[in-house]
Amino acid sequence: MKEKDKIWIGTPPTKCDCCNQAIVKTFVDGATIHGCWAIMCLKCFLAYGVGIKDGCGQAYTQDGEVWKKVPI
Repeated sequence: MKEKDKIWIGTPPTKCDCCNQAIVKTFVDGATIHGCWAIMCLKCFLAYGVGIKDGCGQAYTQDGEVWKKVPI
């Protein structure tokens, strides 16, 4: 995996696509049980997410100004 594949390179999300609450520290960019993809807070990921793996979803945690890809 390249180093750039380990960080979020776009504009960091500010709110969850499911509940509209602010993203704080960690978010998931992943598939949902409804078939669409979403930026989710951890609470919504636990309710609607289908997993963390290639082709399914990625989790990111803020480290200063950088959002790093992390396992969940």
